[in-house]
This record gives sequence, structure tokens and C-alpha cells, in this order.
Amino acid sequence: MQTVLMDQADTLGCAVGFVKRQRKLSGSTFVQAGVFGVQAKPDASYTDLSQSAASVGAVVSPQGLEQRFTEEAACLLQGVLGCAVEQAIPSQPAAIPILQRFEGVYLRDRSVINVPTALAQIGPGAGNRCGPTAALKLQVELTFSMSQLKGPVVQSGRPQDQLSPFQQEELPAGALHLADLGDFNLER
Repeated sequence: MQTVLMDQADTLGCAVGFVKRQRKLSGSTFVQAGVFGVQAKPDASYTDLSQSAASVGAVVSPQGLEQRFTEEAACLLQGVLGCAVEQAIPSQPAAIPILQRFEGVYLRDRSVINVPTALAQIGPGAGNRCGPTAALKLQVELTFSMSQLKGPVVQSGRPQDQLSPFQQEELPAGALHLADLGDFNLER
């Protein structure tokens, strides 16, 4: 993970346009400030994240940090997440005899993350007076038999689970599909 949070984050920071010129806030310091800040305090404010940035060597004001949360920052974070997932999932699948009888084992799931109301245009939630009005849905598919992860695909929090991009994919005959009730489709 050290390589992901340092070298790969810096490389991705330049590649996605987050870092346009050498500054105090590099791809790695931005990612580390976010990861360590939220790890210490899940509902971290910009002030908390600014203090986290200082702990990894980047002195930046809360307002300056807030201004760095751009589309390029989102691409950087998504790229780092992808690199972290590649590190976490073994490249060789576990040889579990009972699963070898299937033509692939596909695990599908999603998580909904509430985001600030200011992002409701980007990620409208399924909220009402009691629920979130802004949310993002992260869809993933793990092909267990090949240790291959697709996603996370980021969507608005509002669409029903049947609209997952993975719902349209045809699975091989004889495959095992494991998912929650939101994925159930009798015809399928």
C-alpha cells in the first residue's frame, strides 16, 4: 500500500491533471491526507483534512484544500482506489474444489455513500424528509474464479439496483452468480 499511496498516487496525479506544476500538494500528499484524515475521523471536515495534510508534509489551508476537490481529484482518487484493489485481491484465485464445477463465479454488490447536499445535482439520492438527498452508488463485480474486479462504477444514488451496468452482461452458461435481492430478476 505504501507504493500505491506514494509512487502510484504521484504518477496518477500528473496523469489525470490533478498536478499541473510542482506544488506543496502532490498527488500522494492529497491522497494520504484524505485517506489518513478520514481513517482517523470518518466525518472529517476540511480543517481536519488540512491538519492531516500537514502531518504528511503539505501545509494547506482548509479553503485551499476544499478548492482542490475537483473532477481531476476525483479521477486521482478513483485511480488510486483501482491500484489499491489490485494490491488487495490476489492474482491467483483460491482453488476451492466445489467452485471449480462452475463456468465462473461472479459476485456482485453495491454500496451507497451519502455525500454533501451541495452535490445533489451530481448524485441525487433517494431521499425524502428522513433520508439523504445526495448519494452515490458504487457498483462492483468480482469474478472470483479469475480474481478479476470490475468497478467500482460510480452512479447516482437514486437508480434502482436493476439498472446496474453489470445487469446487462451475459454470464456463461453454468456460471454461479451471487448477489443480493436487488439483483434478482426471474427472467434472468
